[in-house]
Amino acid sequence: MQSIKSLSDRNLSYYRTEHYFARYAEFASLEDYKAYYQWSKKQGVKLYILGNGSNTLYQKQKVKSLILKNKLPKKIEALSANRFEVSSTVLVLELLKACVDNSLDSFYYLASVPATIGGALAMNAGRGRKHNITIYDFVESVSFYDHESDTVKTLGKGDIVQGYRKT
Repeated sequence: MQSIKSLSDRNLSYYRTEHYFARYAEFASLEDYKAYYQWSKKQGVKLYILGNGSNTLYQKQKVKSLILKNKLPKKIEALSANRFEVSSTVLVLELLKACVDNSLDSFYYLASVPATIGGALAMNAGRGRKHNITIYDFVESVSFYDHESDTVKTLGKGDIVQGYRKT
């Protein structure tokens, strides 16, 4: 676990508003994340996981929560001719390029969204209620770390609870 630092920055949100972050750190492994999670729990400090910041607007000038930047290694691994395993840090546009290169159908309607795959999944990114089309139309399963059981879990598409702009 790297040290937690404070900083003033305008690059932690797509909106580029400058804020003072009392607690900021980055994690590049599950072990790092677990250590930061345990620290925040022990200190009674709220934890906010930050991806690309495309859907993040900080309300206060001074942010007291632990802002934890997701720096997991980017990965787009071909599992077959039409299936990929993708890490949460991959940009939507990077995955769409892989789909174009392989002549695959995909969520091309999200091409202008500056989000990571993790953020797009968390927000259930799509074309809106009217169209009833989301990124999950192209997702088979999602793996994530569960704090309560201290394990990595995988949910199939049918087991993922989805709502409008949330998952």
